[in-house]
Amino acid sequence: MKPILKLENVNYSYNNKVNVLTDINLSINSGEDVAIIGHNGSGKSTLGKLLISLLKPKQGQLLFNGVVIDNKNDNLIREKSGMVFQNPDNQFIGVTVKDDIAFGLENKCVPHQDMDKIINEYAAKMGVSHLLEKEPANLSGGQKQRVALAGILAMLPDIIVFDEALAMLDPRGKNDITNLIQTIKKDNPHLTIIRITHNLDEAFQSDKVIVLSKGKIVFNDTPINVFKHEDELKALGLQTPFLIELNQALIKEGIIHQAIYSLDELVKKICK
Repeated sequence: MKPILKLENVNYSYNNKVNVLTDINLSINSGEDVAIIGHNGSGKSTLGKLLISLLKPKQGQLLFNGVVIDNKNDNLIREKSGMVFQNPDNQFIGVTVKDDIAFGLENKCVPHQDMDKIINEYAAKMGVSHLLEKEPANLSGGQKQRVALAGILAMLPDIIVFDEALAMLDPRGKNDITNLIQTIKKDNPHLTIIRITHNLDEAFQSDKVIVLSKGKIVFNDTPINVFKHEDELKALGLQTPFLIELNQALIKEGIIHQAIYSLDELVKKICK
């Protein structure tokens, strides 16, 4: 399968002295859901921005659908990608929710007669139709993230990067947005999702987990294979996802005899 994103021998430094990222080689396929985890300062957010050309490598190159991206053609990837930030206030521009969703469409020169239909469609999908005339500043954290997602999805991206998008939400808000991401994945099988997160339970739901430490890739594998390295991850300051810990406890008590990594299937097994 041809990767949608590829980093080849990438180094990045903010001060041209000490690398934030060193010798990064990475391929991400279309439709993959990839989690990037690591300790504070490991380079997670920098990597996420490099992947959609918000930052440029100091050395090495980024390829999007096989095309090398540089200053002359970075619009190729920027027009097909979006980022949801930890604090969505940082990306709101419009006076109302409707204006904010319309902003990206205007930049893509979507005819005004088509805008209302698109805005209403994606507001409905994200459950914010009743908020279209509200000011973004007056919304809850979860509502703001839904609006940010509606604005990005309305532009029909190939890639969405979630940069600690759950970090400022309460437990209910985290659960709502997590479920929303799962729904987006199901409805858009070719959409590539990149999650930069400290939440290892969120990372466990992805297709692939990339672990960074001191600007280098330590692990790049499926969640189950990555989280088997419990001791190495703890040494990096990372804990084990709840579902794995629960499996370990149930096996130790003899309630189950082998790990079950689907929470629904695990509940069914226990309740038999």
